[in-house]
Amino acid sequence: MTMPFTFKTLLIPLSIFLLLNSSVSQAQTPPTWSANVAAIMYKSCTNCHHTGGVAPFSLMTYNQAANVKTSIRNAVQSGHMPPWPPDPKYSELAYARALSAADKKALIDWANADAPSGNLATAPTPPVYTDGPAISNPTWTQRIPKYTVSSNSDVYRCFPLRSNVSVDNFITGLECLPGNGTIVHHILIFADQSNKCFDLDAADPEPGYTSFGGVGSSSATLIGAWVPGSQPQIYPVGMGVRLKANANIIIQIHYAPSSAGKTDSTMLRLRTTTAPLREVYIQPILNHSTSLTNGPLVIPANTVKTFYASYTNNLLDATVISVAPHMHLLGKNIKSWANPPTGDTIKLIKIDNWDFHWQGSYLFKKAIKLPRLSRLQCEATYDNTINNVNNPNNPPKVVTLGEATTDEMMLIYFSFLAYQAGDENLVLETPTTDVEDLPLSKTTLSVFPNPTATDVTLRFNLDNDDALTIQLFDYKGVMLKNVVTQQRFAKGENQWLVPTQDLPNGVYFVKMSSEKTYGVQQFVKTQ
Repeated sequence: MTMPFTFKTLLIPLSIFLLLNSSVSQAQTPPTWSANVAAIMYKSCTNCHHTGGVAPFSLMTYNQAANVKTSIRNAVQSGHMPPWPPDPKYSELAYARALSAADKKALIDWANADAPSGNLATAPTPPVYTDGPAISNPTWTQRIPKYTVSSNSDVYRCFPLRSNVSVDNFITGLECLPGNGTIVHHILIFADQSNKCFDLDAADPEPGYTSFGGVGSSSATLIGAWVPGSQPQIYPVGMGVRLKANANIIIQIHYAPSSAGKTDSTMLRLRTTTAPLREVYIQPILNHSTSLTNGPLVIPANTVKTFYASYTNNLLDATVISVAPHMHLLGKNIKSWANPPTGDTIKLIKIDNWDFHWQGSYLFKKAIKLPRLSRLQCEATYDNTINNVNNPNNPPKVVTLGEATTDEMMLIYFSFLAYQAGDENLVLETPTTDVEDLPLSKTTLSVFPNPTATDVTLRFNLDNDDALTIQLFDYKGVMLKNVVTQQRFAKGENQWLVPTQDLPNGVYFVKMSSEKTYGVQQFVKTQ
């Protein structure tokens, strides 16, 4: 039977054809620099890839990125860039540089489509970078004396410096700037109230003195570190590492092999306050010496071997804020977790493809409560075969525990505090908002009770009469209200009640400021 021909008969399939053709056309439209790629670059790449940045080339403009489109695609596909070794699906770490699946696809599709520009006039405005130290307002800065390495073997050189602090301080920011990045392998910073390290320095005719392992003083404590790929250590508001009165600072630098004849003058920059803060402790709780369960750390030639470490917290409830794994060139992968007495598993960090050149201390998005009797655990795998392109030995040979780059280590440093009620609600990742830019307290400002289920009272001491503004922020840095504006307070100790009963549970900041003084304090609202 023949269907009668009508205009309506033609219209229906034609409209369907046009609709399908439009959908296919839209689906095949590749991302462009202006509409898609530039925003991804400015968010995730150009912090390093700009003129004067740490990366070897810039990606700030369309032409710069288009010229290396194949390299961008390959780096994104392999996961080599942006450099973020931890598995983002295993635990929630702050300031992750990992790309989303959508961003990865956009970059790959753009490169495969021969990098279309789009309308460059509508591209987002590039960010402006001011290169230099990340801590712009240090309270303590010193350089080690110029030191020329005299050996082509691994050198561990210690440089003691006077802190000149007469009262206890708290370090809230720490930044190491290697003077010669081609030879500095890693840096450990210690504090010591004894003069033992200055005695060792005086006995050596060259600047500093050589000491493998520790710094030669049993009373020295670790207060910070720098390894390749790490960022400056900035502690959350209200927290800091104690620098005791009259303590000396010792910078221990590991100079890599083949450094003879090269000169270094590394700088340390600290941001400190005398305001009383919660004390942060840094310890390699899981390590190759005291917690290894299948040691010693020996990796035979032509083998892939996994080691395990375990430690039970028998002391007190703790609040963990960051974790920092450390291995050398044979490292393949490393994972750490905790088992509290309840039998649960707290996932801490997992790195599937260890990269010696991209290490760091990783802050958690939220603080983690580690109850007493919790067991911290770690497993680390080493590849001592020819399949490991980073293997320093060809052919492979047995590798054991040691300080040299060609030796191996298994360490996981933890930064932690004594637990306080409500710590598990502390959000540690500070957004790029007003709160991130709030200065350190110049006056002693305390909030009590903290945590609170009702209102909080501010207590502060003024050197002179002053007109103060007191503001309340949520953890994202959004100002909730002005508590008072230009309120006159008298010289001496003052108190002021801040109503908080109507606030939902969470973390908040109080900022007190005037032309003469300011203070910032964090508190937790609970039931």
